[in-house]
Amino acid sequence: PNDQAARAANGGALPPDLSVITKARGHGAEGQGASYVYSLLSGYPDAEKIKSKKGDDGLNINYIEFDKGEVVGTLLQPTGQYYNPYMPGDVTAQWDGDPRHMPYGGFLAMAPQLPEGRVEYMDGTEATTEQ
Repeated sequence: PNDQAARAANGGALPPDLSVITKARGHGAEGQGASYVYSLLSGYPDAEKIKSKKGDDGLNINYIEFDKGEVVGTLLQPTGQYYNPYMPGDVTAQWDGDPRHMPYGGFLAMAPQLPEGRVEYMDGTEATTEQ
């Protein structure tokens, strides 16, 4: 209902205004704004690809292992942040692989918004992220 409630629900970060992002990326027949927002919302790694381990301080650390082509290494996910390949950013400090071949993307405070099964349809249609 307001910015304070939104920050409380998102680890202190104000969620992005997707209408502004859509406009900034272009809109209409010539723009890619809506396609970018779709990619951003549906582009989070699958939950089973995110692993956890205990850090030196005893707290859990989430990480993602990459082993595809030249991108080989581990990306640590900061607490309260979520990796998304469509979010521009610099993951250098969290990457332990070859610095010449880092994964594309960055981190944002917005958790995945479209997990499988979040919506229940009356006719039994399976709820998928792509919908």
